[in-house]
Amino acid sequence: MERNFKLTIAYDGTAYYGWQKQPDKVTVQGAIEKVLGRVIGREVATKGAGRTDRGVHAWAQVANFKAETDLSTADIYRALNALLPEDIRIRKIEEVSLSFDARRDAISRTYYYFLHVGKLLMPFDRLYKVLVNKHLSIDKMRRAAGLLLGKHDFTAFSGGGSSRKYPFCTVYAAGVNREADEVSFFIEADTFLYHMVRNIVSKLVDVGTGKISVDDFAQILESKDRTKGNAPFPAKGLFLWKVKYK
Repeated sequence: MERNFKLTIAYDGTAYYGWQKQPDKVTVQGAIEKVLGRVIGREVATKGAGRTDRGVHAWAQVANFKAETDLSTADIYRALNALLPEDIRIRKIEEVSLSFDARRDAISRTYYYFLHVGKLLMPFDRLYKVLVNKHLSIDKMRRAAGLLLGKHDFTAFSGGGSSRKYPFCTVYAAGVNREADEVSFFIEADTFLYHMVRNIVSKLVDVGTGKISVDDFAQILESKDRTKGNAPFPAKGLFLWKVKYK
């Protein structure tokens, strides 16, 4: 009898060409499906909740796969973590209804982007944070982030390679946190455009450094002009943090 399994996955995206399987490319999905095939004994296809780009990390990506197997969730959990590369870990596995679809059933996704403010980025952080060697006004950045709330056309913050014909996203939460020299931006939305978070962070840093004003940020959002907001920050600071379901 066919069963459906939900995986919660953490990964360091440094060595991968993103989540989605691609011919002749090393991807997170490809690595997981290769190991799943060994564990289950036949080819298995997964569906991921979010298609993280090359170099982007995940704290809690969600995927599901269907298979006919007598193995318990505990057996599959142990086998996957024993065979997967050390930069991919299955945090949790659950058996769910056959109707569950990790991508289609997700009602929101939350991303975090991590910055370090100072003159030096420690070697332990070099793959997961981006150095900003200037003073940042967190108050101004928070005011600008607040403008993202609600439903907007985010074309101005979309990447040039975006294939999405519907550019509207509904943002449920967005903000900026600071603890000592560590600054993080978080955003929760129903959907995201290509490079959207990294482009937003780029302009929020411009606000924080005084390169542009909060009003300028608002005008960029309202412009729907990709040339005004398309300057993505590096992928390494971005994490898929949480996927929410009903």
